[in-house]
Amino acid sequence: MSGLEPLPTAALRWRCDPKSLGFESTEEVAPIAGVVGQTSAVEALHFGLASEAPGQNVFIRGLTGTGRMTLVRRLLEQLRPPCKSKQDRCYVHNFAAPDRPRLLSLAAGEGRSFRRAMHEFGEFIRDGLKGALNGDALKARREALERRERDLITELTGPFEKALKEAGLALVSVQLGPLPQTAIFPLVEGKPVPPDELEGLVAAGKLTEKEVEGFRERGESFERQLAEVTEQVREVRRLQSRKVHSLLEEAARAMLGTRAQEILARYPGEAVRAYLSEVVDDVAENRLSAPPEELPDPLKIYGVNVVLEHSPDGSCPIIVETTPTMGNLLGTVDREWTPAGPASSDYRMVRAGSILRADGGYLILDVRDLITEGGAWKSLMRTLRTGLLEIVPPDLAGTMWAPNLKPEAIPVKVRVILVGDSSLYYLLDANDPDFSDLFKVLADFDSEIDREPEGVRQYAAVLARIAAEEKLLAFDRTAVAALAE
Repeated sequence: MSGLEPLPTAALRWRCDPKSLGFESTEEVAPIAGVVGQTSAVEALHFGLASEAPGQNVFIRGLTGTGRMTLVRRLLEQLRPPCKSKQDRCYVHNFAAPDRPRLLSLAAGEGRSFRRAMHEFGEFIRDGLKGALNGDALKARREALERRERDLITELTGPFEKALKEAGLALVSVQLGPLPQTAIFPLVEGKPVPPDELEGLVAAGKLTEKEVEGFRERGESFERQLAEVTEQVREVRRLQSRKVHSLLEEAARAMLGTRAQEILARYPGEAVRAYLSEVVDDVAENRLSAPPEELPDPLKIYGVNVVLEHSPDGSCPIIVETTPTMGNLLGTVDREWTPAGPASSDYRMVRAGSILRADGGYLILDVRDLITEGGAWKSLMRTLRTGLLEIVPPDLAGTMWAPNLKPEAIPVKVRVILVGDSSLYYLLDANDPDFSDLFKVLADFDSEIDREPEGVRQYAAVLARIAAEEKLLAFDRTAVAALAE
């Protein structure tokens, strides 16, 4: 054992000399955001954020502490990842299937102005269309059709009425039930008399039984001809009514089409074109003849629900979801409630979840919170696998809790960043066959950094940031040295 000397107690641990730090307190140190000494982990994270390849979602392993989600968000803001395409997402009424609201995707920042444009369109349909259809030019054409209808009816009924008059009979309109009908009455002293009053006239000596019998026989002989003329008159009225409706529909389509084209010029795209075409069809086919009180408010049925609105600049959405329930992730459909319970829902009641709010950007989740929420993990993985967000997933459809709507699925591009520990990483890798395909980037954060002068200086910068954020007194150099040790 010769040559070995016992070490003094002071030599058994590293000592940080406060004088070596080069400052008196952290007030003199520029705060540093994010983490320090994690070059490999940050490079892996940056790769996952920048990559456009499928499955490049990120699992961050090793970060601890209550502020780790905020720390990851700060890291993302620091790295300034490239922003994928952002789109505003809107739901509108689906005329073919009202229980499946229709999706319209617009350029970022256009959702609100499109909603305003459709609101103005709805106001015209409600308040301006009827007046426009009663304009002088159209009114003259309608009156011409009405005159033609009267002339055609006169051509049909004139000869028949003349024959009736010669036979001592007349056509009279009588009310039988809710609708007026045409009947044949005898003419007594030049005036039509209901058949059931003839016996009274016999009793009064104004008619003989033979005259009454003659009226009845002649009336019966004209009944078949009356039925034929009546049917011909109905057909004329049907045809003329159809012509009037066609005239109104043609004019309405022209007026509505002009406004629809103005909207389409501002928001081009096949989906918007098809939707506006259906709006015009619905108005022209259903609103021109029906009473307004029997129809839904145009501002409701032709409105727009902007479920996701992005700023038109190049900034990326970075969403931290601290309560990753299935509803918070996927979104929800509200319901109208009555005293009897839940009533119907419509496209206006669809609400976005955090996956949709992160569309075109990044979603940060604590994996432990995620896997403890029923259905949340499965729903997230399905969305990442298919690239489609179903606000009402198949798992929920058909259950007593499901809304009576199934909004059209939304194609989403979102990069998910899970934050967890090693045990959770290996648990998911072992039990979910899709995990390794969808989370191909692992960013390992160490709990230690190299004990070297640069590492100590970075540590001091972190302490400076903590003191500033928490409004603490500055650390002097002896405190920094003690914490470093």
